[in-house]
Formats: sequence, structure tokens, C-alpha cells
Amino acid sequence: MTDPPLTFGEVIGHRGRIAASIGLQESDLVPDVPLQVASTGVEFLYMALKDRHAVDSAVSDKIQMRKAYDGREALPIFLFAADGANRLYSRMFAPDIIGVDEDPATGSAQHHQHPVGVRH
Repeated sequence: MTDPPLTFGEVIGHRGRIAASIGLQESDLVPDVPLQVASTGVEFLYMALKDRHAVDSAVSDKIQMRKAYDGREALPIFLFAADGANRLYSRMFAPDIIGVDEDPATGSAQHHQHPVGVRH
């Protein structure tokens, strides 16, 4: 299987508003890692969170996510936290674009990641 090359898009500046849209605080985000759009065919907003607890605390809410994007369709959000050496603990929300509140396998968002631990 061949995927399109990885591309990096917009860096989102309103971190607190995006965090709040999924029930988190800006302090739940890793401070030095931008919220950034990336794609290998499907765009996702990648959010680095400080720990597994923050990942588990997030809530998929289409209405709040749209508000954070000023009423336009919200990008799917891939949230993750480092979980040991070369592992990520993650979830993915896509209620607007894909119509899925949460995808437990997150294959599309994780496809271009290195060894990861998928939250089931």
C-alpha cells in the first residue's frame, strides 16, 4: 500500500479554545508542541497531551468542536500522549468530517506514526 506523502498544514494558535472544545484545559496540552494539522490523505489536527489521564478525560462534542472553529466544520482531532519509549496512548474524534464521535482504532490518524499503543 502506498500513501500520499506526509504533509504538514496550519498550526492552530487558539490552544485553550480547542482544548476546551473537547473538555480539557490548556494546561493538559504539552506546552512546547504546537497544535498542527497533518495529512497522508486525510487531514487531522494533532494534539500532544501531557499524560494518559488527559487523553482519557477528553470528550467528543461536535457542537463544542464547531464553536472552537468559529462555526465551520471541525477537523478530526487525534489526541495522544507519550506512553513509554516509542509508544503513544491515543484517541481520535471526528464527529463532523467522518461522522464518528470516536474511532477506537484510529487507523487513518495513526498510519504515519511509528510504533504506537492504540487505546481500545
